Formats: sequence, structure tokens, C-alpha cells
Amino acid sequence: MDFSLDGQGFNAMNAGPALQLNPTISYFVVCETEAETDEVWGKLLERGNVLVRLDKYPWSEKYGWVQDRFGLSWQISLGKVEDTGQKFTPSLLFSGVQSGRAEEALHFYASVFSPSSITGILHYGAGGESGRDRQSRSVQPLRPNLHGHGRSLESPDF
Repeated sequence: MDFSLDGQGFNAMNAGPALQLNPTISYFVVCETEAETDEVWGKLLERGNVLVRLDKYPWSEKYGWVQDRFGLSWQISLGKVEDTGQKFTPSLLFSGVQSGRAEEALHFYASVFSPSSITGILHYGAGGESGRDRQSRSVQPLRPNLHGHGRSLESPDF
């Protein structure tokens, strides 16, 4: 099934009981106003679950992570689309035995899908403090952007 959100195309498939959605794959959504952030959060939360409460964090004036009633995971953040280049960004969480391998995977995926590039990597320090964005030497961003975050301040168990 094909659909669009805010002009961005998506494709959804029914995979049956063998493949279940989980928070290791989510969509990072940039909302440009506090009102939009609150509205999107409220609608996705209807019959859903909070994974990280909507609040102020070092990386965002307002951020939250919710799993909607269908099991799809959304990270909602107040910000500017011009800073990310797009409103919706697929986000991959590397946890458990894969924890700490996000950057390795990022470089692998960018090498597989040509022409791709890494536009920036945000490293987390001890205690979850975010580091400065380190820009790569690449020129053309991959659409969708590849994101790999090491861990959050409130890292849910998956």
C-alpha cells in the first residue's frame, strides 16, 4: 500500500505474524512549531505507548518517542526541516549484541547504495551527552539520510 505524509511517499506491507514491528526501526519526525509537535504527539499517542516522554533534552527543546497503536515507532522532535533536509528520517537503533555498531553499519549501507554519502555523525559521550556533529567530506546526502545514534539519555530496553 502506498501513501504519503506531508508530501513524502511511503510503502506499507502486511507481513503477517512472523514479522512484528518493534522500536529498533522508527521514523524521526521534525516538527517546526511547538503546536505541531504537541498535535502530532497527541495523535500518535492515542492507543499507543510512550517510549521516551515528550520533554526538553540536550539535543532538542522538545522530543519524545512513541509507539503508535499499530506498533510503528516515531521519534518526534521540535526543530527545523532545513537543518535535517527532510521532515521524516528512518532511524535505526542498534542495541543488545549490535550495540555500538551503528557507525560501522552506516558506512556499510552508504557503500552498498551508490551514490550515497554520510552527511554527519552525532556521537554520544559518557552518560549520554551528545557530542558535536562531525561533518564528513562527502558532498551529496543520501535520501533518506542515514542516522545512527549510540544511545539516548533514557534508553528503553528492546
